[in-house]
Amino acid sequence: MTERPLWLAIAFCIVVRAVLQLGYGLGFELDPWLWQLVDPRLLRDDTLRSLYLMHAQPPLFNALLALALKLPEGFAGPFLHLVLQAMSIVSVALVYLLLRRARLDPVGAAIAAGLFGVLPQVLIYESVFNYAPLEAMFLLAGTLFAARYLEDGRLGRFAGLCVCLVILALTRSLFHIGWIAVVLLVVWGLRAWRHRRQGRGQGWALAVLVASLAVVSSVYFKNLRLYGIFAASSWEGIALTQMAAPWMDSDRAKFPQAYADLRARIDRGEFSPALKAGLSQFIWYGWMETAKDCGQMEETRPVLCAKRRSNGEPNLNHLAVVDYSRDLSRDARRLLLLYPQPYLNHVAASAMTFLGTPSWDYRQFDRFLPRYTALWNELVLYRPGRVLAGTQQAGNWWGSLTNRLAGSSVPVMVLVIAGMALVLWRGASGAWGYWRGREERADWVFPAFAVLLYATVPHLTNGVEAQRIRYSIEPLLYVALITAGSGLLRRR
Repeated sequence: MTERPLWLAIAFCIVVRAVLQLGYGLGFELDPWLWQLVDPRLLRDDTLRSLYLMHAQPPLFNALLALALKLPEGFAGPFLHLVLQAMSIVSVALVYLLLRRARLDPVGAAIAAGLFGVLPQVLIYESVFNYAPLEAMFLLAGTLFAARYLEDGRLGRFAGLCVCLVILALTRSLFHIGWIAVVLLVVWGLRAWRHRRQGRGQGWALAVLVASLAVVSSVYFKNLRLYGIFAASSWEGIALTQMAAPWMDSDRAKFPQAYADLRARIDRGEFSPALKAGLSQFIWYGWMETAKDCGQMEETRPVLCAKRRSNGEPNLNHLAVVDYSRDLSRDARRLLLLYPQPYLNHVAASAMTFLGTPSWDYRQFDRFLPRYTALWNELVLYRPGRVLAGTQQAGNWWGSLTNRLAGSSVPVMVLVIAGMALVLWRGASGAWGYWRGREERADWVFPAFAVLLYATVPHLTNGVEAQRIRYSIEPLLYVALITAGSGLLRRR
C-alpha cells in the first residue's frame, strides 16, 4: 500500500472521473426499475420496519439507500455516487495488490489496475445505483483475505473473509447461505489440516465461522417465522418459472407444441391459478390480480400491502408475492418435467449472453458514455442489438443459439472462457497442492468458488441480466488473465 505506482494509478482513475463528470456531464441516477428497492418514501420515513418486513431480497442494499435518503434533500444522489465511486477505487487498489501478490512489478501492476479502473463497465455501473460494484469489491477483498489466511493462518484474515461473505449474503440472495457455508468450511478446513500437522488448532476461527453463519441465517429464520419461507428472497418460484415455462414470444415460434400443450393444461386446471395469471401478462406481475391494496386490509403496513410504490411501479415486496411465488415454485417442478427443451434453451441463451455480451451493454446503459462504449464495441467486435434481432428471427432453438453466437463478441467470449478456465484450474490445483503439503499458498481457492457460482446458478434459476451478473466476477477474471499473460512473458 505504500508503493508509489499504486497511488499514481488511483490518482489517474480519480482524474478521469473528474474529467468525465465536469467536462462530459457523466452523472448519477437512482435506477428506477431496480425491483429490489423498497419504496424510497417508506425507507426514509419508516426505515427499520421496512427493512425488517422485507422478503424480496436481503436488507443491506436497501439499508444503504435508506441511509442516503436520511441526508438533507439533494444530497442522496451525490452521496450514493461517491460511495459507488469509492468502491471502484478500492477495487482498483485490490486488483493492484493481487497482481503484486502474483509477482508483477509495481509499474506493470499499476498500469493494469489503472486500465481496469477506466473500463466502460466500471465507469457505468458506478453511475447507477446497483449492487454490482459492491459485489465486485467484496469478492476481490474476500480473495485477498482468503489468500493471506491460507498463507499465514492469522485469525484477522479469516475474520475479514467472513465479514466480506456476510455482507454479500445480506446484499443479494444469490449468495445463498449454503454457498457461504461451503466456502468458509473449505477455506477453514484447508488451513486446519495444515495446522493439524503442526499441532495447532483453529478453534477461534471456527467460532468466527459459526458466528458468521448465524448472522446470515437470521434473515432466513426471520422470513421463515414471518412468511413461512426458509430463504433470503421470496422470488425464487417466480424466477424459476420464468425459466421453465415456454411463455415468451420467441418460445411460441420455437416450441409451438409445448406452448399449445401448456395452455391446454392450464385451461383444464392442471396448474395453479398463479401460473395462469402470470402467463396472461408479465409473469412478475401476475400476483396483482388477487392482491389487495392497503385500504382493504385490516393491518396497514405499506411495505407489505401497497400494490404500487410511490413511483407507480408494482411493489414486489407485497405480501401476495409470497404465496404467488410459492405456487409458481410447485408449478415449475412440473414444467421442468413436461417441457425440458424450452428450459434448456433458456439456460443456453443465458449462458451465451454471459459468455459473449459485454457487461456494459445492458438495458439503457448506452446513454452513459455513448462514444466511449462505442469505441470499446469496435475494439471487441460487438454490434449492439444484433443478438436479440437474430433471436427473434430464428424459428427453432438451434437457430436462435447460432444467431446468438454470431451476434456475440468473439474477443469477449474468448477472454471470459479463458479467464474462467484459469481461475477454476488454479483453484482446484492450488487446493490440492496445498492439501498435500506441496504448496504454501492457495490464492485461487476462493475465486474458483465465486466463478463456479456465477457460471451456474443464475442461468439455472433466473437466466436474465446475464451480462450484468458477470460484471461482479470480471475483476477476478481480469486478474487471472493479467497474471497468466505476465507469467508467459516471464518464461519467454
